[in-house]
Amino acid sequence: ALQQREGPEEGWHDLVTRGFIEYVD
Repeated sequence: ALQQREGPEEGWHDLVTRGFIEYVD
């Protein structure tokens, strides 16, 4: 999210982080 990294883990982690933020928000 904060880091502009392209990777298998970073990719799903970014999606999970976004979903988690929207879920909490």
